[in-house]
Amino acid sequence: MRVSQSFRYLALVFCSALCCLAGCDAKDELSMKVAAAKEALKEGRAAQLDERYSTALEAYNRAIQNDPELVSAYLGRGLVKEKLNLLDEAIQDYDRALALAPEDESAYLSRGRAYLLQVQSEKALADFERSLSIEPENSAALFHRGLVALRNGDLASAMTDFERSAEIEPQSADAAYGRCLVLLERNLLEDALFACTLSLRLGYSSREQRVRARRTLVVLHHSLSSPEQAQAALQSALADSPDDPELLALIDASNEGEQVE
Repeated sequence: MRVSQSFRYLALVFCSALCCLAGCDAKDELSMKVAAAKEALKEGRAAQLDERYSTALEAYNRAIQNDPELVSAYLGRGLVKEKLNLLDEAIQDYDRALALAPEDESAYLSRGRAYLLQVQSEKALADFERSLSIEPENSAALFHRGLVALRNGDLASAMTDFERSAEIEPQSADAAYGRCLVLLERNLLEDALFACTLSLRLGYSSREQRVRARRTLVVLHHSLSSPEQAQAALQSALADSPDDPELLALIDASNEGEQVE
């Protein structure tokens, strides 16, 4: 009887040890996956900044495979898909981020931006408003809400949002460019030129935004009958993006003596 009890006791000890080892292995595996996800996230962000979007997408995919609840990976992948014009897929990533973090103002901002690119202004506005309800000092959300107002022809509200965005973030190139667009709509060309030039001096984080501002600068110089300045702005833009179709159209219009718009 004693031998039997001792055997059962040893068996229980052995099983407990195995369970502990299995638990340790599971924890180690989870820790490794979390670490791998963070490293892939870091790689994705670096590639995204360099505009290597295919590489960034692959890195974000790995991050999500290792940690399916990593909100920042869904936001990063969504932004890359925006750049690749995969807007429906980008919105799906933002939806997933919001399912994981319903009070993340940056996720509402990101989804609103994708809706705005799809010309779904009402959905975009709802997301920008939700972002601002969570964080009223969100400069980027104010800027994008201003874009919706501008698209709807409400120049006063657009200017209010752009100016408030600039107050919160004085170095915001986007806010300066937003003011430029309103002034351009009001046909205040000199003021618009100043705001557009300021936006370029403040600096953009992406080549796409920089080229957009320089295209506007070309149009403004032409409208103000400053062909030399227009040509200089055009050459600067072409140095950034030599195959940009809108820039090439500006060159063709200029060569043919047409009004540049």
